[in-house]
Amino acid sequence: MRVNLSRVHFLALEAEDYRAAIDRVVSNGLTGEKIYDALHVVAAIKSKAERIHTSNRRDFDALNPGIRIERIGPSK
Repeated sequence: MRVNLSRVHFLALEAEDYRAAIDRVVSNGLTGEKIYDALHVVAAIKSKAERIHTSNRRDFDALNPGIRIERIGPSK
């Protein structure tokens, strides 16, 4: 699969972004590896993204991202 890298945007996260991700996980009663999903949410918010594309929508729905979540990939 070829990826159009002209649409890829890299974003540096700062300490306050990591704190926001931790707060999001804790405030939603989540633990463990959910921090990685929360970091994606924080990065999406910081970059003013309109949506997050994921193969597992439930991972992001639990974090109440306030951003449209779109499922991609094969149907299960």
